[in-house]
Amino acid sequence: MNFVDTTEGARPPMKVIFSFDHELFFGERSGSPEKCMIEPGKALAAVAGKHDARLCFFVDAGYLDALARMVKGNGTLGSQERMFRSSLDELAGQGHELLLHVHPHWEDTVWRDGEWRFNLARFALSRFDDDGVLDIFRRQADALRLHTLDGSIHAYRAGGWAVQPFAPIGKALEAVGIFIDSSVYAGGKDSSGGAAFDFTYAPKRSVWRFQGDPAREVPEGTFLEVATSGMTVSPAYYWRLALARSGRSVGRDQYGDGVVRPVSAMSSLLDKIGKLLAPSHYCVTLDGMKAELALGEYRRARLRGQEYLVLLSHPKMLTRSSIECLDALLCLIRQNGDEVVGYGGFAALARHAH
Repeated sequence: MNFVDTTEGARPPMKVIFSFDHELFFGERSGSPEKCMIEPGKALAAVAGKHDARLCFFVDAGYLDALARMVKGNGTLGSQERMFRSSLDELAGQGHELLLHVHPHWEDTVWRDGEWRFNLARFALSRFDDDGVLDIFRRQADALRLHTLDGSIHAYRAGGWAVQPFAPIGKALEAVGIFIDSSVYAGGKDSSGGAAFDFTYAPKRSVWRFQGDPAREVPEGTFLEVATSGMTVSPAYYWRLALARSGRSVGRDQYGDGVVRPVSAMSSLLDKIGKLLAPSHYCVTLDGMKAELALGEYRRARLRGQEYLVLLSHPKMLTRSSIECLDALLCLIRQNGDEVVGYGGFAALARHAH
């Protein structure tokens, strides 16, 4: 693979955020914390360390909270909790950011017969009343603060991108002292799988203030949106993916060992057909085969003169090729004089907005 950047012309340095939703799978098999989070987290940190770069991990704090509730007298969960908490402390100690990622279905999840049994009926926060949302945020933020270096949490990302309606989420974020959201991605829209969102009308920028809807700018709003960068994925990519899957070459070197969240057969079929027939939108990512698109998106962002490029990936979905692409991107970023940043750099701006 050719990693040489041929972008020409002087331009201001672009700031790049590498964000990762740090979580298990939510299907019939959750996968193990070792394979879904700890091992890929170490691989990411090793590459980042080589380039003196800092990464951003949106930690599924519901998992931490569930472990704390159910660990008593359970040796397996006790081992999981120790390993995972130690890995978070290690990431924080290396300078990586730990941020809040909320999946409320953990409220209805139980550990039975040696595995997590998920009830996804309340996958989105919209299924809870305002007091329930506030309680979830307080418990989960407290669980995560134990692992941040100074007890601060700079930003939040909604599980499944389900950040709408925002009003109860906004009250809970204010209560736990978080004023930065990073749930929106350009062109994003979904009404399936129990979590609906619509970001198609969001500003064509990376950063804006908002109040009642993260996808709608309000110049004097309380909150700051740091949007994930979106990309248009051509049908050709999904045809290549389908051919690769028919040859059973996809996913063999994926770190995670779980199964994705189920959606209805009809929704799944319609989604697949739509992607094979027309361009679709997704966030810029290092996940699976989409990692091969990230280098091109970086170059296009530079040509457009973007101030920020924000990637969203999942350690559980990464492959060895994903790690190679991260290494290549970090090389290009340094070569081109661009900068890897985190959400902490927006904290002063967020406080000013508040």
